[in-house]
Amino acid sequence: MGLSKSATLKLVSTIAIAFTLCFCYSREGRVIKLSSGGNVKGKVSLGGYHSCAVDEFNSLYCWGNNSFGQIGNGSISDAVPPVNVLRDVVYVSAGVYYTCAIKKDNSLWCWGSNIGGQIGDGSKEEKLLPTRVLDDVIYVATGWLHTCAIKKDNSLWCWGWNIGGQVGDGSEKEKLLPVKVLDDVIHVATGWLHTCAIKKDNSLWCWGWNGAGAVGDGTRENKLAPQKIIDNIIYVSAGRMHTCALDKSSDLYCWGWNYFGQVGDGTNENKLRPVKVGEKVMDVETGYWNTCAMMMNGKISCWGDNSKGQSLIKMYGLKDVRAISSGWFHTCAIKNDNSLWCIGDNSYGQLGKSDKPEISFQLSPVIIR
Repeated sequence: MGLSKSATLKLVSTIAIAFTLCFCYSREGRVIKLSSGGNVKGKVSLGGYHSCAVDEFNSLYCWGNNSFGQIGNGSISDAVPPVNVLRDVVYVSAGVYYTCAIKKDNSLWCWGSNIGGQIGDGSKEEKLLPTRVLDDVIYVATGWLHTCAIKKDNSLWCWGWNIGGQVGDGSEKEKLLPVKVLDDVIHVATGWLHTCAIKKDNSLWCWGWNGAGAVGDGTRENKLAPQKIIDNIIYVSAGRMHTCALDKSSDLYCWGWNYFGQVGDGTNENKLRPVKVGEKVMDVETGYWNTCAMMMNGKISCWGDNSKGQSLIKMYGLKDVRAISSGWFHTCAIKNDNSLWCIGDNSYGQLGKSDKPEISFQLSPVIIR
C-alpha cells in the first residue's frame, strides 16, 4: 500500500534533515573540534562575514571574508576552507572586520581593519598579521570599531572609535591605545556603538550610543561613561543596536532597537529599558538584527530577522548543544562533542563551505582540510 502525499512529503523532509545533520562528507578533511578547556563560548566567534574557532589542540582557525586582513594569514583573499592562524590560543573574539585572540600566556593579539584604532597598537594602519597589543588579559570583546578587554586584576580596558562614547572614558575622542574604564569586571560585550559590562557584584553597566535604547537606561541620550542598568546579571550579549542579558534565575531580558522584533517582546517598538522575554534560558547571542537563545531543555529559539536563514537553526531541534554563537547574518551551534555546526549567510564562505552558496539553509559542520 503506497504512502499518502502528506506522509511522503514528511518522510522526504525527515530524510533531508537527517542527511544534513550527519557527518556526510566524502571530501578529505576533519570536522573541527573545539578546545574543551575553559569557557566553551570563547572557543568560537563569528564576525561580520568571517568566523574563527580554537580547536582541540589550541590552534586558531579562521575562514570567510578577508578584505581587511581579518583572517590573519597575511593576505586579503577570502579564506575557505578554514586556515590555521595562531597556536597556543585559549580565546578568540571576531569583530566586524577584525579579530582578537588571547594566547596561553595571557597576551592579547589583534589583526584586520584598524580604521577606528580598534587594534589598539597606537596606529590606524590595517594589520594583516596578528599584532601583540596587551598583556595579562583574560577576556576580550570585539565590536564594530572598538574593543574591550578584561585583565587579570579584573580591570576593564577599552579602545578604538568613540563617536558615541562606547569606549567609556567620558569623551567621544577615539583611543588608539587601551584606556582603563572600570574595575571589578567579570564580563564585557561590545555592540555596534555601545558596550556593556558585568561587575563582580553581578550589576550590569552599559554606555555608548543610545539612539535606539541599547544602553537600557530609559533614555535615548548617548552615555559617555558607564551607567548602572540592572542587577543579578550573569551574562550579556550586545547586538548591532540591541542588548540581551541573563540573570541568576535564568530569566532573559532584552532591550534596544526592535524593528525586526529582535527584542522578543512580541512588538516592533524600541525598548528603552530591559524587558523580560524568556525564562529557563541557558545562553543567549545577539546577531545583527536577530537574537538566539538556548533553553534549559537544550532547544534553540531564535527571533528577529531571518533574511539569510540565520534564525533557521531553531528548526533542527538539536538537543545536544552546549552553546551558540551569532555573527551578522550567520549562526553556529557548539554540540556536546565540541563539533561546530553553522547555518545562514555564506556569501564569503563564513560557514566554511567551499562551494560558497550565498545562503545555506542547511545546518552543516565546519570542515578542516
